[in-house]
Amino acid sequence: MRRLACVVMALLLSLAACNGTAETPVINSTPSTEPLIGDVSIVHPAEGSIIYSELLWVDGETSDWQGETFNLQLLDLDDNLIAQAKIQPESDGTWQVTLEHGYQGEPIEATLVIVSNTEQILASRSVVIAGMAYRPEGVFGSITLPISGSTLGGDSFTVQGTASGVFENSFVVALETPDGEVIDQEVVTAFNPFYVDEMPWEAELETKGYIGIATIRAYAIAPSDGREAPLGSVNITITDAAG
Repeated sequence: MRRLACVVMALLLSLAACNGTAETPVINSTPSTEPLIGDVSIVHPAEGSIIYSELLWVDGETSDWQGETFNLQLLDLDDNLIAQAKIQPESDGTWQVTLEHGYQGEPIEATLVIVSNTEQILASRSVVIAGMAYRPEGVFGSITLPISGSTLGGDSFTVQGTASGVFENSFVVALETPDGEVIDQEVVTAFNPFYVDEMPWEAELETKGYIGIATIRAYAIAPSDGREAPLGSVNITITDAAG
């Protein structure tokens, strides 16, 4: 009897060994990151623009774009949605939209964000939005670079500033001696489709060998009477050393 039990046990163990199978682990070949769909950039408005108009012109470019559409969102600092639009790029890769945001409050920082249909953030741009009640009257602007009292050297230097309300968005940036002689000047056209917004601009002025104290002036010319409307003025010192 004991011998029979041993035989039965051996047979059962043999059957278990023959019928047992080991599970093969399944490897997930799906990539953990979403595929690239190309690049999107925002060209306008420039970083730091102050938007007073209820309409916000936004344009940009795409490169190697493989998606169909993407979303443009205007968010406040708490990521609350102020306005949005769906964008379909043109065949040449460019895109543009007029975003009606309707904000009428005091100036606040906001962010333009490009989001793909799979919720990838593709580009962003910081601006300020404000109601028209907070806009200064008339034509105004500033020179933000260089700051007054700066010492500059070299053959040329960059001037940056802002402008708003300028006729046809064109104005003059001039480098002058203390007695008003023009060393160099440039006509600048700022991108400002609704005119009332305060948009950044940039110009390049040449020193043309001048050394000494000088003034940088930015001014618009009124089309009605040819008078100058000042946009900003700073005093600088030009040396013969590059810097």
